[in-house]
Amino acid sequence: MHNNFYMSVSTVNNPIKGASFYNTNLNAESIYLKIGNEAREVFGAMTLEKKIINNTIYYIIKMVVTNSKYLKQGVVKALYERAIELDFKLASDESQTTFGSKDLWQKFQVYFPQKTIFIFNITNTYKRKFANQNEYAIWGKEEDEDFDILEEEDKIYLIEELYDSNVISIEQKKFFIKNIAHLEDKRNIRLSIE
Repeated sequence: MHNNFYMSVSTVNNPIKGASFYNTNLNAESIYLKIGNEAREVFGAMTLEKKIINNTIYYIIKMVVTNSKYLKQGVVKALYERAIELDFKLASDESQTTFGSKDLWQKFQVYFPQKTIFIFNITNTYKRKFANQNEYAIWGKEEDEDFDILEEEDKIYLIEELYDSNVISIEQKKFFIKNIAHLEDKRNIRLSIE
């Protein structure tokens, strides 16, 4: 592994036999967690950024990736487990549009039953439990003034065009059309595991 990485002893069940966790300095502003083996093969990695939000230290999840050879083998879950084992309060970044992320956050209630998943607004500090929240209260789209001024039927047409051009997935298309009246930028919304 890279010289700036330190081997960590972990009680997390690694998804790949013989895997170990590595990390950069845990006191740094940016922290990199990796899961891999002694042969320098990386199975997955996570980038965290330390940030104070509403007087609480959170570790913002900036990136999570899996080596394509190890997709759907629990690598991402193991990285989150490791971050939680390190007693980090994890928070999502400002991009609340990624639907892979949406699916993952919905699973966290099952993966981490000892933790509470919250949704909070960084502009007004309003915080509530994630369970049973309307999906449009969390997930949105990027800011787009041109889209926002369109009539509803024109918005639907544009969404259909984006889907037909393979710009958005079928899940995104369904979400956007179902929640078209509530579709807005959610940059002020964060999710957290505490």
